[in-house]
Formats: sequence, structure tokens, C-alpha cells
Amino acid sequence: MPDGLRKLIDSLREQATPRALAGVGILVVLLAAVGLSNLATSVAARQQDVRELDRSLAIQRSLANGQQWLDAAGELAAQKERVEARFWRGATTGIVSARLQSAIESAATQAGLDRVRVEVQARPDALAAGGRLEFEITLTARDRDGQFLNFFQRLQTLDGAVVPSDFQWVRGNTIVQATLRAPAIVETATGEAS
Repeated sequence: MPDGLRKLIDSLREQATPRALAGVGILVVLLAAVGLSNLATSVAARQQDVRELDRSLAIQRSLANGQQWLDAAGELAAQKERVEARFWRGATTGIVSARLQSAIESAATQAGLDRVRVEVQARPDALAAGGRLEFEITLTARDRDGQFLNFFQRLQTLDGAVVPSDFQWVRGNTIVQATLRAPAIVETATGEAS
């Protein structure tokens, strides 16, 4: 302690009465209580700030996770668009059937199959809501030169998807029978799927 402060304290002790010392003690206790109260208030305010920052961080994390879900949903929507781009389309099931029949007959003829007969029917169970249907195509033809592989390759180049589900080739009488499936969207006059 500096000498000046020590001298001041010593002189106050010599001059102070017990009552004055008690008053100074109470004053020191009150000042300490006020200081502790201010400290407690400050700590409570900082704790509230920390809680608000934690809440803000939780919201940001939630939004970031939400963005991941939005990104995943966007990717799924893009994938759906790519898949549906290969669906056959038409205003009615009859138009879709006619397009399928024409495309399958043309692919079979170009592949070298003879006496081609194609039947197309819309399956009664829808693939999904919004006019998405599955068509079943039955092909019967003669294949004297084993050109059925060429036919299946030509199916892959069609405007829409056509997938073989059953196939029979009898070498003795050269008859090819194939069952094919094709997804389609039957659209309304406004261009939207019904």
C-alpha cells in the first residue's frame, strides 16, 4: 500500500468512533451488495444474449437443413422431368395407342421382320395420378433371318420409352411374339396432364 493511503487509514482509525466505523462498514456492505447486484444483472443479460444466439444458430441450422431438403426435392423433380420426358404423350388414349402402334410397326419393318401385327391396349391401372398410364403392346411377326435383336435395338431409338416384358421366338416356324410396355401421359386440350 502507498504511504499516503496508509497514513489516511491510520488517521481515520484514530479519529473514528465505533459508531462511525459501523456506518462505514454498513456503507461498504451496501456498496458491495450494489456491485454484486449489478454484476448479477450483467451476467443475466449476457446469459440472455447467449440464449438468443443459440436460438438464432438453431434457426440457421434448421434453415440450412431445410435447404438441403429443398435441394434434394429439386433434384428429384429434375429426375422426374427426365423420366417423364421419355413418356409417350397424346390428347387421348386412342391417339397415344395409334402413335405407339405406328412406331412399333415401323421399327419392326425397318428391323426386317415380316407380317407384323401390333395390338396396343391401355392397361386399366394408372401408373400415377395426372393421366399417367401404361400401355401394353403385343407384337407378332415372322423373323426368317433372326432380326429380332435389331428390332429391340430400334425400340431404344423411339421417341418414347418402350420396354420388353416378354419375348418368344420359335425358330422352327420363325414366329416372334413380344409383349412390350410403354408409359404415357394423356394430356388435356390445355396441355396439362388430366
